Amino acid sequence: GEAAAPRGGSAAVQLAAQAARASARLDDGPAVRTALDRTAAALDRQDAGRPADHHFVFDGRKLAGYTATSLAGLGDPAGERVAREVVEQSAGGPARRLATARIDLGLIVARTGRPDAGRTGLRSPRELLGEGSEGIGRLFWRRSNAMRG
Repeated sequence: GEAAAPRGGSAAVQLAAQAARASARLDDGPAVRTALDRTAAALDRQDAGRPADHHFVFDGRKLAGYTATSLAGLGDPAGERVAREVVEQSAGGPARRLATARIDLGLIVARTGRPDAGRTGLRSPRELLGEGSEGIGRLFWRRSNAMRG
């Protein structure tokens, strides 16, 4: 996929980010880091001609979220700092991004044996996304089951 994606396009960025998450699910730390490096490089090459909020442009602010999710999948303590930054940056922003960062933070601190360290940033799945939000259960299930390995 990545090789076929147009250079400078968002597809290359998205595919590299998805490769990082997939590698985390396979518990392949070196592949995660390589894919995150490719994601950052592809993001740097992304065409600047479209506004960042355009539907078909990868929003560079999402890279930290992909990094936190990938590192959470590995149980890498380095992901805690990234997840906390995403929580701070996402406050008042997209609810799903904030919810994902909080879940990633909880998974990281739980996997590193410090479940109380994430307590202040975590809430119930319904509160994470807000009343009436779709995908609450799916998001929480996907994150928690992906880390069980």
